[in-house]
Amino acid sequence: MSDSKKSKSAKKAVIYTRVSTEEQAVKGNSLVDQEDVLRKACKRDGVEIIEHIQDDGYSAKTFKLPSFQQFLTNLKKGQIKVDFLYVVRWDRFSRNLENTIIMRCELKKYGVTIKCLEETLDDSDPCAVLLSAIKMAEPEMDNRRRAKNTQMGIRRALKEGRYACGAAPVGYSWDRSGMRPMIKPNADANLVKEAYELYATGLYSIESVRKIVQEKGLNIQKTAFNRMLRNPIYRGNIVVPELWNEEEQEVLCIHEAIVSRELFDKVQTILTKIFEKNAHVQKK
Repeated sequence: MSDSKKSKSAKKAVIYTRVSTEEQAVKGNSLVDQEDVLRKACKRDGVEIIEHIQDDGYSAKTFKLPSFQQFLTNLKKGQIKVDFLYVVRWDRFSRNLENTIIMRCELKKYGVTIKCLEETLDDSDPCAVLLSAIKMAEPEMDNRRRAKNTQMGIRRALKEGRYACGAAPVGYSWDRSGMRPMIKPNADANLVKEAYELYATGLYSIESVRKIVQEKGLNIQKTAFNRMLRNPIYRGNIVVPELWNEEEQEVLCIHEAIVSRELFDKVQTILTKIFEKNAHVQKK
């Protein structure tokens, strides 16, 4: 048989590699490692690779990925005809079970079968359907486990009085010089305190106070300023939100407070009175 006839009769495949930003340095997850494994697998299976698509630095939560979307477009327009889509593992394809199943069915409509190298099941075995579903579900299960561990880690930190919510609040900066990072008052702390003191007089509206401290250098938007005046972090307390069977609680922080408890409570009293007044007017 001639090479041209062999080429026409050979099954064709697209190999797909993906890596998210946080996985770039992980051995075995790199694009180079994935491509090498997939090319060897296709050669072993006697499958011709007609295209290599990859999404570098993207999460597998959805299929709204540049290269993959272009592949789908070409497939639907008939610009590419392929028998298989090769992936190393299911988590390289998707980390969401529902999305995996939907996309698997979508590709099947165009005659494309997903070949996952980690899955070595015998299709003739009735149990293969269940085992395959379990394999496809593992990436989502792993994601949920990680998310829960992260959530519990943050909760433990909050219970210990450590701020652990991403960006430092206005008036604070992260200090990473110690064994554990913590927030400390920065150059804007005095303006935050002044904002509380001005509003506590009852002579100014929230927006008036915001403009005064903004002119002095505290660059903060309206919504963020409103939240700032209500945030107990500034009096040295952290709210641990309600979760499962645990009620919401407030704990003492390990970081330095910017305002006194008395000043903070006075501001809350004024804010509550204004809220109740506005609510009463709206009822009328």
